[in-house]
Amino acid sequence: MTRIGEDGERSGGQQKGADSVKREPGERHLWVLSPHEPCLFSSASLSRFLRSVASVRSVVRCSSALPLCAPWPLCGIPLGGWHFRRLKCYRKSKITRLAGLALLACGCSVAPSRERALPPPPKADLAPAEALLREGKTEAAIARLQRVVEDAPQRLEARALLGDACIAIGEPDRALALHRRSVELAPHSPFARRLLGDALLLTSHFREAARAYRRAIELGDSSPGVRCRLADAHAQGGEVAFALAELANAARLFPDDPGVHLRLAAAAASRRDDPTAEREFDRALALDPRNPRVHLACGHWRRSQRRFLEAVECCRRAVQLDPKLPEAHLALGDVLERLKRLDEALASYRRATELSPNEAPPWLGLARCGLGLHRPEAARAALERARPLAHADPDKAALAQIERRLAQEQEPRK
Repeated sequence: MTRIGEDGERSGGQQKGADSVKREPGERHLWVLSPHEPCLFSSASLSRFLRSVASVRSVVRCSSALPLCAPWPLCGIPLGGWHFRRLKCYRKSKITRLAGLALLACGCSVAPSRERALPPPPKADLAPAEALLREGKTEAAIARLQRVVEDAPQRLEARALLGDACIAIGEPDRALALHRRSVELAPHSPFARRLLGDALLLTSHFREAARAYRRAIELGDSSPGVRCRLADAHAQGGEVAFALAELANAARLFPDDPGVHLRLAAAAASRRDDPTAEREFDRALALDPRNPRVHLACGHWRRSQRRFLEAVECCRRAVQLDPKLPEAHLALGDVLERLKRLDEALASYRRATELSPNEAPPWLGLARCGLGLHRPEAARAALERARPLAHADPDKAALAQIERRLAQEQEPRK
């Protein structure tokens, strides 16, 4: 247990460092004790930091006579009386922010001063493991990360990398067990809750994933990403109305984030004749006009609305912004094929196969265009390339359809 007191008073042990910090008349101080060494934070020492913390705007100024307590979580550590658990797991900036917000809640004045800093906890070097993951040497990366986690079990960055590596080798349940343990080790960390939510979402535990994400938000994760993941958990669990409500709330909280508006637009597009989709797609384009994936998403939606000419323009713009994006070439080929512009569609599909040769949809598109242009040999060659790659059910259905069409082409000749 860590205890914080005012004006240099602390429970247990002898006061240290009180003379090393100059005090101004009327100034109040907090002692923060940790396993390393105590640190005296003065109310005057936090002004520069407090000006940079956006969340202090939501903290209500209280009477200075109130005790240091608050019902809301700050930086993943809930305030309660004078006690703060697991303070040693947080870096200096977290502790500074925590003490600063606590001072503000007590109505203390702030002005520049000096401070003593807690030494940061020792860090394991994760660069070699990250390099192994980039090189595709996942097993070696897992072995190295496992050693790091054994030496420093509360190192959430290492646990996050290890979980990602487990997912990469097809062991999501192992990642789930790892992140359940992360929450046990750091129950007040929003990052640990978010890792758990990701693992639960991947293993189809949708309601539990939603609870994990909501807990991360309660603990102080104010990022748009966690709110979008919460919406994903609701949507994949069949709770589309809750997903739309969460995304609408995220769009109000982050009006200048194009990703949030894009997610809201995509969710609204799943509902027929929902005017929200058009408005949110336009908003996302206005906020991020140089992002090819935003244009691509708009193209997919307009294709689903059978607005093919507009979809072509969106997909062409995506290709112009990122000529090496295979999904953009594939989407452009699909829309052009629907417009019966098969020569142009063939060129787009061919470029997609060059950029992504191990995906079935571009090869299937080439085969369809070959049939439409009465080039059965080219269609058959593309079909043979697609056959070993068609693992998803839609790809298998498209493969079977093209095979039937090829058989029908050959029957008159016999």
